[in-house]
Amino acid sequence: MIQLDLACVDGVASCSCGWHVPCGNTVTHICRADGVPAVPAPIPVAGPGAHLASLLGRLGLSETPGCKCRSYAAQMDRLGVDGCTDRILEIVGWLKAEAGNRGLPFVDFLAKMLVSRAIANARRSAADAEKASAAQGPDR
Repeated sequence: MIQLDLACVDGVASCSCGWHVPCGNTVTHICRADGVPAVPAPIPVAGPGAHLASLLGRLGLSETPGCKCRSYAAQMDRLGVDGCTDRILEIVGWLKAEAGNRGLPFVDFLAKMLVSRAIANARRSAADAEKASAAQGPDR
C-alpha cells in the first residue's frame, strides 16, 4: 500500500483512485499500489454506555473523581445492546449505587427508563451506521 497526504478541498480529499474521504485540513489517504482504494476501518459507533453517559450529561450528571462511571460505560459498550438489555437491572444497580455515593435521590423506574433509552439510541446508531455503510457500496 502507498500512503498519500492530500490537501482538503471543500471538506473532501480525493485521489485518482476515486475514493473520497471526509477530512479536516489534511487527511492521510491510503490506497493500494494498483490504485484500488484500501477499505477504511469501520466508523466507530457509540455503544449503550456512551449513550447513557451522554443522557446523564444532559441532566447535569458527569463523572466525578473516584467514581466508576467510565468503567461502567466501557463495560456497557462491550456488552452491546443485547447484553445490556439482558443485564438492565444490574446496570440500574450501578446507577443506584453511584447516586447513593453522591447523595442524590434515586427512582428505579426512571433509571430503568434512562438505561432503556440509551440502549435504544445505541441500537439506532448501529442501524444507521450499517445503512450508511451499505449505501456506500463495497468499494467505498
